Order: sequence, then structure tokens, then C-alpha cells
Amino acid sequence: MGDPPAKKKRPTRPTGTAGVRLDGDMLLSMQDSTQNAQLVVAPTAKVEDYDPPDALMVAHNNNTIQARKTEMGAGVWQDEHGVWRMDVKNSEGLASQAHQEFRELFRDGELSLKAEKEMQASTVIKGGWLKPYNNTLSCDHADQAKSVLAISRSSWTSVKKHMPYLNEVVDVVKEAVMKQLVDKGRRDLKMFELTFFCGTFQASCTQFHRDTDEHPGDGLVFTTLTLLTAGKSSMCVAGKNETWLCKPFDTVCFDPDLYHRSGETSQNVVKLSIHWREVRGDAAQAEQDKGGTSADSPDLPVKIEKQDEEKVEAKHTPSDDEADGKGGSSSAVQAES
Repeated sequence: MGDPPAKKKRPTRPTGTAGVRLDGDMLLSMQDSTQNAQLVVAPTAKVEDYDPPDALMVAHNNNTIQARKTEMGAGVWQDEHGVWRMDVKNSEGLASQAHQEFRELFRDGELSLKAEKEMQASTVIKGGWLKPYNNTLSCDHADQAKSVLAISRSSWTSVKKHMPYLNEVVDVVKEAVMKQLVDKGRRDLKMFELTFFCGTFQASCTQFHRDTDEHPGDGLVFTTLTLLTAGKSSMCVAGKNETWLCKPFDTVCFDPDLYHRSGETSQNVVKLSIHWREVRGDAAQAEQDKGGTSADSPDLPVKIEKQDEEKVEAKHTPSDDEADGKGGSSSAVQAES
């Protein structure tokens, strides 16, 4: 007789920490379930991951800040950071409600808004920027679509009907900024564009840039950044210290002509950036609002989605009422950055 077959060894149990990648929704659900427990998440991006500003950026910012910082009331300007810190109250957990609303509608790179009536087309706003944007830590456009959602004013009327908590956030942030304006009787502000930044990918992390370069001629006067989640995150104005947002509804306001970048973020972070335009009440402003700008009257491809019908490609130009936020559109429009 031959030798007995060798006894099989039990597989060795792996040791060490397994690399498990959790998406932002799962992390936030885990954090919600633990309530008071603080979920520790490794950052998607750290401050040292970004390129430093050059001397021209810093010089430009110093000149711009000197000219603009007196426009806000005393006590909110943080000179070492180059931003105004807004006093925004997270009343009745509004930030969490707005974030939950966003999570339910934004999936796999699309914001899906159901039709209000049976015969109407549904609305789908695609994630990412309208044009390819490569001034980020990662230039993966598929990741951008899943971690960035830009909503232009022309789409806002339709969006706010489906996202009432988001609409309330916009109103609360605007009220906070208006309270700090030195000359309150001279101007009003109008939301021009808002953008969600999810910390799930480095594709949502922007390098130093100016919002006015990306929206030339659109009359931006302020940009606000609001943290909607419990995760800690930051941003930075070139030549200034890192600005940290540490709790839901932490909000800062800064000049859109300043060079600035994203900062530290993680997969459980969602931030909301809003571009604001001044309403002057003069003939030039009325003509600008009527004719629209690149975001008020875009010529965007529309995907009409109806049950049992093929998707139809068309061109869509919002009416004057739509551009001013008075009318709605049930078409599916790709979001503009």
C-alpha cells in the first residue's frame, strides 16, 4: 500500500487590516445609526495634496481683499483666512434634512426628479460640470459625475419644487449674508448657481481658481460655502490660512474673484457652494435678467424621458420666466457648472 494522502492544511486566516472601500451613503448611514458616536473616516484628500499658490495669485488676493473686506459688517471678517464667517443657525436640523433630501435624489451621477403629473416628462440633471473641468486633484470625469452636482438658475425652479429643504437652505444663507452687508438698502442678492461637492472622490477637489474666471461677465459678487454633514472639511484662499468647516451649517462667504481651492475632505462630507449675483434694480440689470447669461439662458441638450417612448434629443432655451425663477420646466437638463 502506498503512503496515505497528505492531510490538507486549513487556509491561513489573513492578518492585518483589510482595505475596504465604503461609499459616502454607507458611511453616513453608519454615522446616523451610531448617533452620538463619531465615525472616524480616512480623508479622501489632505491639505498637502494640493499645489501651492504662486506669487501672482497671492498678490492679486491681497489687493482684492483690501478693496472688498469693508463691505461686510464688523466682527465677521477673518483676515487670517480671507473669508467672512457667517452666523447661520442649523434650525431644527435643516442641514441634515437638506442632505438627506439630496442623498435620496442623487444616485449614480444623476439627480432624478419625478414628474408632478402623469403625462409630464421626468427631470434628470446629470452630475459633474457641464464642460470638462480638469483643474482638480483627479481628472476622472466619471468620478466627477458621481461627486459633483451643479445646478444653474435656469433649472432652479424645477429643482426647488422637489427639494424644499435645499430651497430653505438657500434662503437661510442669503438672509445671513444680507444681514452683514454694510449698505443693506443698496442691493439685493440672487442665487446664480449652486453646486454640491461630495467628498467621495478627489475628482470633486478643485485646485486654485477664481469663480469669476469660470463665469466671465455673469456679475458674481459673493460665493458661500456651507457644510451639510458632520464630517470635518476645509477650503483655502491663496496666501491665507486654511479655513475649516467643522459642524453642519458652518458657512463662510468670500469674494469670487479670489483665488481659492478645496481642502481636506472625506467620503462622508457634502458641501454646498452658492454663487450670488447682485440685483441692482436698474435698466442694465433688468436687461441682463431678461436676456440671460451663459447660465440663465443656456442652449443645453434636453433628454425627454417618457414611459414606453424612446429618448428624444432636442434643444431647450428657457423662457424669460424660467430664467427669473418664475416658471418651471419638466425637461431633463444637464446641469451647468
